[in-house]
Amino acid sequence: MRKLFLAATSILFVLSLMACSSSTGGDGNGGGGGGGGVGQEFASGDLGNGASFSHVFNNVGTFDYFCRYHVAVGMSGTIVVAAESSPMHVPIKLSYNITGNTLPDYGIVEGDTLVWTNMASFTHTVESNN
Repeated sequence: MRKLFLAATSILFVLSLMACSSSTGGDGNGGGGGGGGVGQEFASGDLGNGASFSHVFNNVGTFDYFCRYHVAVGMSGTIVVAAESSPMHVPIKLSYNITGNTLPDYGIVEGDTLVWTNMASFTHTVESNN
């Protein structure tokens, strides 16, 4: 059984779990997805209201991430990607609606996808430190 860890603060957010097929694709902006220790694991670019960004995590590790515009007010989180140990694992797709100046922490398994959607009226980004 897998555990999903979220750190919530005083904002309302919507998180949904959906089954999705395995993919070798990259992120929502046509990037390669997967990192490999060089440069950033992911970077969304500017996300206006209603815009989404997704990333498939194909590398095991810990990834700190943030919003470029709101990191000074604590808009950051951590994603821990564990090695897949079960041949029966079905990759999942997690969706998070950004409605304020916070980002959640996640515990996921390699091959899982995270999708962030900006539901706020101001621009956000989601990008990794590594």
